[in-house]
Amino acid sequence: MTEQSQSTRVVFSLCALGLTNGCITSQDAAFSEPTDAVTADTQPLSQGEAKRQDIALASDNNWDVYSNRSLEKKEYLGKAQLVCSNMANPAQCREGAVDYGFGTGLWSARIDACGGNARWIWAPGITGASAPAEWAEYYFVNRVSLPARPASAQVHLAVDDLAEVLVNGCSVGTIGSITDFGVAWATESAPTDIDITSSLAVGQNTIMIRAANGTGAFSGCTNCTYQQNPAGVIFCVDVRY
Repeated sequence: MTEQSQSTRVVFSLCALGLTNGCITSQDAAFSEPTDAVTADTQPLSQGEAKRQDIALASDNNWDVYSNRSLEKKEYLGKAQLVCSNMANPAQCREGAVDYGFGTGLWSARIDACGGNARWIWAPGITGASAPAEWAEYYFVNRVSLPARPASAQVHLAVDDLAEVLVNGCSVGTIGSITDFGVAWATESAPTDIDITSSLAVGQNTIMIRAANGTGAFSGCTNCTYQQNPAGVIFCVDVRY
């Protein structure tokens, strides 16, 4: 990727069409991509064949993480890390994942899409001892190039405690809560499906998941560590042709 392409100012086409709810504007849409950003491309299965490959983007440590939605180079934190609330939750803590050491069961949501490969993730460098955990917010980003409009596209996700799906800078849907414990508990216990079919465009698309941790009151603490007030998000972007 050239320096020129890294610094290109992007004005998202959906916003130009008037789909401006939560959209990044032309003023703040400039960003620099990490040189190792993962892009999932679809191509014809063979020359002249109309059928396209489906795409499955599961949450894992290939997603880029930013501290805010501007996607500027200075806000880039690195790749996501796998996390577990403790060694038993989710059902089996993956080798290499950060174990927060939280004392009781969390994160029972299961996502079967994307081959069951979706994993709970959070920002890099955070451990169970990191603080403050409350109100922490991060942006998980991937980019995908589509050769044609898909027949359907869904994001299946669960979160501790709130997540917003943005496609090409436009907000598509939000689940969970950072202040209502009951709502937050429900969204970490079962996945929610959000349809993004109409938000995708032919060519490059930016998929962004904003995830936020809730108040320390959920765990009865202030200046909480992640051991006291864990945070994570799990999702699958499932695009079908």
